[in-house]
Amino acid sequence: MSDRSLDLTWPSNGDAREKDLFSKNIRNHYTFSNTPGRNIFFIKSPNQRLISLIMFNRHNIQSTFISNFPLQVDSCDSFVVNQLPNLADENEFTGRTNCNMEQNMNKHLTLAYSDYFPNKEICLTIQTVLAPFCYLSLVCTGNIINHNKLRSLYDMSLEIGAPTFFSTLALPLTHFFDLFVGKKMSTIEALFRNEQSYVASLYTRTIHRVPLFSSRNIYWKRRELEEIHVDEFGRIELGTNGFQT
Repeated sequence: MSDRSLDLTWPSNGDAREKDLFSKNIRNHYTFSNTPGRNIFFIKSPNQRLISLIMFNRHNIQSTFISNFPLQVDSCDSFVVNQLPNLADENEFTGRTNCNMEQNMNKHLTLAYSDYFPNKEICLTIQTVLAPFCYLSLVCTGNIINHNKLRSLYDMSLEIGAPTFFSTLALPLTHFFDLFVGKKMSTIEALFRNEQSYVASLYTRTIHRVPLFSSRNIYWKRRELEEIHVDEFGRIELGTNGFQT
């Protein structure tokens, strides 16, 4: 970027703090963009009690992280991004977690994450918020290939879900297999009726997964490339003539 040989930075791993940290020379020749994305950061665990514990502390985790890293991610209470779910389902699991708090106290747990920003920072926040309930050790598993091999060795892991096709329903359909059996028929019916807010309420969690944040596309581009933009799915938009991935 210093010698202007780069046209565009990759939006998925951008740091919102770069806007103020980069030199004046770079800011004179590049524009900074920070817009909502469609990837979702979520916790995965085979232990439903741990999933309920994350549910109970979800909003505390979200508010704590966003206060320390503003505009890096957005809070997300469902696998359906940009829809406000009915959180009655979350309240059900909050009550269940209250009953199990004493059992979680002083237990040593592990949380794995892949070595990409801001995964470590999110996990440090989770570690702090869960400190009253358990002793949580963080484990960096390296790149995404190593992470996929190693994550099952730990109590829970931070994952990043990306849409497999360009729709707000891509992630919900990806996690359909992990819904509670009683929710599956309701989900199919709501999808046919295109009731996205109701679908969102069915996806505040699944059996083994809890969404925490949705991503933001944070990137720099050369000022003269005005016709190039990155859309919410991370596709590079070339003017009005379509998309190039």
